[in-house]
This record gives sequence, C-alpha cells and structure tokens, in this order.
Amino acid sequence: MERRSFLKKGAIAAAGVGTAAVAAPAVVHAKDKFEWKMTTAFPPGVPFYSTGPGSLADLTSWIKTISGGRLDIQHFHAGELVPAFEGFDAASSGTLEVNAWVSYFGAGKVPAAQFFGAVPFGMSFQGPECVVLSRRRHRPLA
Repeated sequence: MERRSFLKKGAIAAAGVGTAAVAAPAVVHAKDKFEWKMTTAFPPGVPFYSTGPGSLADLTSWIKTISGGRLDIQHFHAGELVPAFEGFDAASSGTLEVNAWVSYFGAGKVPAAQFFGAVPFGMSFQGPECVVLSRRRHRPLA
C-alpha cells in the first residue's frame, strides 16, 4: 500500500512541475544599449535651441542619465548630417531616429504641422519637452 501511495504522490508532483515549466513566461531581454542619431534645423551655438538649459544637448544628456545609459542620442546640428530642413524626410525614411525642429518648418510636407508650432495655439519643441520633464523629473525609466 505504501508503494502505491508513493507512486501516486510522485506522479502528482511530476505533473505539477511540468505544468509550472509550461506556464512560466519566456523572459525576453531587451537590447542593452540604443544609440540614436538626432538632427535639428538649428545651427550650432544658438542659445536655447542648441546650447544651454532646455536645449537639445541638455535634453539628450538628461535622457541618457534617466535611462541609465541605455539610450544615447547623438545630437547633430543643421547641415552636419543632413541639410537643415531635410530632417523630417531623413527620420521618415529611417536614415536617423529623431528629428527636432519646430513643426511649422514642415508645413509644406504635413499641412497640419503648422498648428502645433505656432503661437498662440501650438508649442515649439520645448513645450512637449517641458511636459515630459515635469512628469518624469528624477524618476528612472527602468
């Protein structure tokens, strides 16, 4: 009688282990580091757009910090990677990952774009950045 009880308990335990192995989710590891290229329509040295607090250089450094170094965005000024107003096309085609410009620069390509970068109804690229910064300041993305 003990032998049957032992075999019965062993079969139940084996079934439980098998079920747990099937039910365990597959763990997918994300790529450790992403290196993106970003261009802008502004030349180097322009205050607030290229250098200083709130600039794209400041934004890219902040993104690298909060992502723990996993996302590194290399910032290119107008004409360094693509011509000044060709960044939208370059990002659309996949030549680079990010284009930062005031959206009304692309009004000829996307007619509604001018309403998102024009005063009084729209924002320049700093507006959405301020929204992100105000919500995520000092909170890591991981």
